[in-house]
Amino acid sequence: MNAHPAVNAPGSRSALRRVLERFDVGVVIRRMEAGFSQLPAYTSFSWPVDRSAVVRWNVDLILRWVINGTAPDDYVQSEMHELLRARAVAAQPIEDSILVYRRGVRLFWDALLDLATDEERAVLTAEADTVWRCLEDYLD
Repeated sequence: MNAHPAVNAPGSRSALRRVLERFDVGVVIRRMEAGFSQLPAYTSFSWPVDRSAVVRWNVDLILRWVINGTAPDDYVQSEMHELLRARAVAAQPIEDSILVYRRGVRLFWDALLDLATDEERAVLTAEADTVWRCLEDYLD
């Protein structure tokens, strides 16, 4: 995973940081789970852990990465691989895992836009490349 400069670094996008720090992670997660509930690749898998905890863990990682420039380290990546292994052991096709994560980043972005004020939405869309660069690297 590539490291990206934190949005609070000198010369960075402090407006983006302020917007992202304002979001209630619990509300973002509930919005995402509403979308996930309509995705058979997500609902048909019997998770070995609490689904909400997995979504929260991913959202926290992404926000920390975009806000602080802290990309997931080797330990975090190994935890992610364990989640994917659990799906493989349960005979879930890898395509389903990819679909769930791809849909997850879209649900994350949509939740941010939906929950943002008009001013915050303008900041998010102006800085979309920064956010999406981290989201794409996260998927890789």
